[in-house]
Amino acid sequence: MSDYKIKPLKGFNAFNRVFGKGKKFVERDIMAVVIYSLSKFEDFKIREDDSNEYSYVGVSVSKKICKKAVVRNRVKRLLRVSVRSFFSNHSHIGLKYLTISWRVRVDSSSMIRLKDIEPRVHQLLNKIIQNVPRGT
Repeated sequence: MSDYKIKPLKGFNAFNRVFGKGKKFVERDIMAVVIYSLSKFEDFKIREDDSNEYSYVGVSVSKKICKKAVVRNRVKRLLRVSVRSFFSNHSHIGLKYLTISWRVRVDSSSMIRLKDIEPRVHQLLNKIIQNVPRGT
């Protein structure tokens, strides 16, 4: 079990800044936008208490994808659990900001399960880790 710390990425402006400046990765039903470190973006701090000991992770599911709030919240919860399980099995991986977005329509909450989402999230995060720039 790793002691790597994850904090939630909150706020409309924070998400927009990450989506605007980050690097995009797509794995089937999931899209991730990543900012590896603050070395390129010295003026990018979202909060005053930003430090390098945390990664900020945000999860989003659009209303266009899932009309019902119950379904959106279930998908977000499963995405967060998948990210947490991945981070608990890996040491410091060099990600500063990470947003994950679900991109496929889900009509009912019984259609989606953790065993469907978790392998996809782990594949995506492995792809992201393989592309970490040197020196971060």
